[in-house]
Amino acid sequence: MIVGRGENVWSFVHVDDIAEAYRLAVKKLPIGQTFTLADDVPCTYVDFANFVADQMKKPRVKHMPVWLANPLLGSVLCEAMTMNQKIKNVKAKTELGWKLMYPSYKEGIPATLAEIERSSL
Repeated sequence: MIVGRGENVWSFVHVDDIAEAYRLAVKKLPIGQTFTLADDVPCTYVDFANFVADQMKKPRVKHMPVWLANPLLGSVLCEAMTMNQKIKNVKAKTELGWKLMYPSYKEGIPATLAEIERSSL
């Protein structure tokens, strides 16, 4: 279940892309700089959750109203789950030369699920 309608925008990033950004940061040592890491395609939380469900051949997500989730999960978690968290990766790309192996969740999720499948054999 997701809290609310899931129309809030989130940014995601594959762990392999994060590792590459850290490698580049260690190599270039941009002292005092801060970088935001995300893939190129922010999306709504409901689109992301349904894409994951589809990839796993599971039912699509259901929605829990915020008024019900608030007392069950707490206001801080509900706010975190329903806020917009859209971020940009331009600085990391330009200053570190960061190139994404998985430019969106639509490439990253299948790769992750395939890796999980391989490791469970």
